[in-house]
Parts: sequence; C-alpha cells; structure tokens
Amino acid sequence: MSGPQALSEKGARSYTGEITDGDTLSFRVNLRWMFNSAFLLLSIFGAAYSVKQKIDDTARRVAELEQRVADLKSIHDAEMKEIEAWYKKSLDINPLNIFGKPKRK
Repeated sequence: MSGPQALSEKGARSYTGEITDGDTLSFRVNLRWMFNSAFLLLSIFGAAYSVKQKIDDTARRVAELEQRVADLKSIHDAEMKEIEAWYKKSLDINPLNIFGKPKRK
C-alpha cells in the first residue's frame, strides 16, 4: 500500500521521500514529533531565559541594598562619633574627682 492509506495505517503524519534507483535514499520526518520537539525546546529556552532574568533582577536589587547599607553605616558611624565626642566633652566619669571637673582645652 502506498499513498494516503499507508499514512493512516502508521498513525502519524509523516513526509517520506525515497529514491529506489541505483542509490537508496530514504528521508522520513514525523511532523508531530518535530512539532513536539520544537515546543519542548522553546519551552526549555523560555524557562531558562525567565530564570536568568529573575537572577539578574535579584543581583541588581542585592547590589542596591548593599549600597544602601553602606550609606546607612557611614551615617551611623558619623553619628556615633558625634555622640562619643559629646560624652567625652560633657561628662567626667572619674569618681575620684569630687571637687569638680578640670577645665579642658
């Protein structure tokens, strides 16, 4: 059998090309398999691209947060130096100094 009946017996749409003179060449492509393979590959590449975009976005956000933490740390350090200087200037912690604090220059 050849023709449309042969294709319906196989159960899948395929393209077949044959050369039977002298040399033998057989070319068969199952179109459903090709469609499913292409869909699978596109799905895998799409998922990989989506994951890559999420990783890049997360890396960018982490870099922004690290910069913000560094800025806040420098502000905190400056405030702590001011507070420490104020305590050193205004408080005398020596308990043996009962006659008042000496003048500092």
